[in-house]
Amino acid sequence: MADSGLSVAELSGRTASSVDEDLYRLPEETITGDPSGKNGVAYYRPDAVGNRLSRTSTMTAVPPATHGFDSNGRLLSDTYNISRNPRLSGGNIDVYDFENRLISRPGNGNANTITLVCDANRVSKIVSGVTTSYLVDTSNPARYAQVVEELHSKLSTVRVYTMHTAASVFRPILAAGCSDI
Repeated sequence: MADSGLSVAELSGRTASSVDEDLYRLPEETITGDPSGKNGVAYYRPDAVGNRLSRTSTMTAVPPATHGFDSNGRLLSDTYNISRNPRLSGGNIDVYDFENRLISRPGNGNANTITLVCDANRVSKIVSGVTTSYLVDTSNPARYAQVVEELHSKLSTVRVYTMHTAASVFRPILAAGCSDI
């Protein structure tokens, strides 16, 4: 097995490192430099097809877990509708539209709602009473629908995504009409 190390360094100083194996499974993940001291290692044991059978961890925020799967790779702890979509998962009741797209997941006392338009692009979501609206560009050089702007109803944050020839760049707008570029 040839392991390759992957890591992400965040601006806060927190680093998340992982070990990846040939089949792109994640057997181990290490967190260091977390500003709130939530450092440690999480270990995952996958089955032959990559389902995570168990998780152990040295971090209190990541409790140990054991999972079972049926012959179709579905979690035994969940229930599914006739279209094989998770119906009851982790205490949340998922609601799907007629094309099997998730449109609602009430959980933790909050109603989370996703609004889709006829071409299946998400145009808004409501989580804990905060509405996030999305402006989606469906005619762009990439030929895939891409979010161009995000607007939050209870926050002053607006995010604008700009496309360059080399890569997509995230650019937040700081205030009305003022940008950081």
